[in-house]
Amino acid sequence: MVAKINVLPNEKFNRLTFIRYGENKGKNRGDIFICECGKVIHTSVCDVRTGHTKSCGCFSVEITKKIVNKARMFWCFSYTRIHSLDKYDWSVF
Repeated sequence: MVAKINVLPNEKFNRLTFIRYGENKGKNRGDIFICECGKVIHTSVCDVRTGHTKSCGCFSVEITKKIVNKARMFWCFSYTRIHSLDKYDWSVF
């Protein structure tokens, strides 16, 4: 038997808001949470409380986009800097 952890409806953990307890399915129970982005997910309260589950997956997508954008800006700057050297007349040096 899985012990219930007392959580109140609308209690917020990271980006997830608890909606209601799910039904028992063996050892696991899929409790229902709603993410800040609006997606409904089924996961255990224990995973959410310990920080193992922080969002529906939208958080990792946001972090990845930020990393990719920083790398893209760096490479674009480097590319334009290198190719701008072609404009100079290097024969005078």
